[in-house]
Amino acid sequence: MSDSLRPPGVYVQKDERPDYNLGIAKTGVPGFLGVATKGPLHDPTRIASIEQYRDVFGERVSGAYLYDAVRLFFDNGGDECFIVRVARTEKRRGVEKAASAGITMEAPSSAWG
Repeated sequence: MSDSLRPPGVYVQKDERPDYNLGIAKTGVPGFLGVATKGPLHDPTRIASIEQYRDVFGERVSGAYLYDAVRLFFDNGGDECFIVRVARTEKRRGVEKAASAGITMEAPSSAWG
């Protein structure tokens, strides 16, 4: 700074170093899990829009919040997320059941892996 500058005041001193723009990188991709009418079960699926969600997982399920959470995520500027469709499984008399969104699938225990 020059000796001729005196307070009070605001003085600007230019920094001669070059600017380096590091940018802002993604720090994470959110994940949602819940009940849906269709789609892969217990398998993370990358989704980039609410339309893609509808194609893969179907429409809103009454009493479930997955669809609403994902829709609001995209409405608020989200660009991609992972969805995991979950279902309860239970074993009764040697038959394993998976129930999701009012749909029940049954198979012998060995069929589920």
